[in-house]
Amino acid sequence: MNESNRWDGTSNALNELGSIRPLRIWQDVVARVVESELITLAVVEIPPGGVVPAHRHRNEQVGLCLAGSLRFTIGAETREFGPGGVWRIHADVPHEVRAGADGAVVVEAFSPVRSDWDGLDWAPDSPPRWLGRIMRALSATGDDGLVELVRVPEPSVAAGEVLVDVQAVSVNRGELHRLTSATAGWRPGWDFAGVVADQESGTARAAGHLLPGTRVFGIADGGSWAERVAVPAARLAVIPDGLTVEWAATLPTAGLTALRTLRMAGDLAGARVLVTGAAAGSAGSPSSWRGGSRPR
Repeated sequence: MNESNRWDGTSNALNELGSIRPLRIWQDVVARVVESELITLAVVEIPPGGVVPAHRHRNEQVGLCLAGSLRFTIGAETREFGPGGVWRIHADVPHEVRAGADGAVVVEAFSPVRSDWDGLDWAPDSPPRWLGRIMRALSATGDDGLVELVRVPEPSVAAGEVLVDVQAVSVNRGELHRLTSATAGWRPGWDFAGVVADQESGTARAAGHLLPGTRVFGIADGGSWAERVAVPAARLAVIPDGLTVEWAATLPTAGLTALRTLRMAGDLAGARVLVTGAAAGSAGSPSSWRGGSRPR
């Protein structure tokens, strides 16, 4: 087994199985594997209709079906399992596995360690099935404000939410401050702009006028520094014609702060004003200028 896949008790490999390169254990059947001194833990992906022919090994085995379905022939007994199904196979008992029409994802533990997998070839590195669709995002490293590019599952879309393909984001002082104390794995990002994504869950039904392809801008509780973000429809607005996504991404926090400040000052249309800190987001926002007035 590759030494980088060994788990010494301090590795976070069990929480990041999707980043482990898969082994080809039989034709198109692949496994992502971690080991301790006593057990081998594997998440095995079997394609639709895939078969692992009858075999036996010296390891006792317990397993859990995570997704899909499969049929086990264990000795003279045949059993079918769906999500949540569990099994136990004693050492040296012959068994065959056949996946259902949707394939199967299972997690299995073997004791002692599966030394017979040491000579297996690597399979092509592809996103694991159990994570669904994968996207890129920026995530905190936990090291004083630093971020790194990671692969994470696309967000799920709850009722009343909209999935947006992010095309631009803006950076605000508050989220940068939060990032300096963030733990590893926290995903930053408030303001963004992009287009409503096509999705099977039915954006049109959930969000009314926000049909796929509509240009929108909005604000998230976090996580918008990514390729996609899911937010409540009430937090989105349609981008007016003539406004770029880059400008639109500056509006939710900085733009609304500037607008609220102007409204607190009363009607300033045509007035001469002094804007301090004009390089910052709120002061530099295009929504800071009303009635054609600009500072001089």
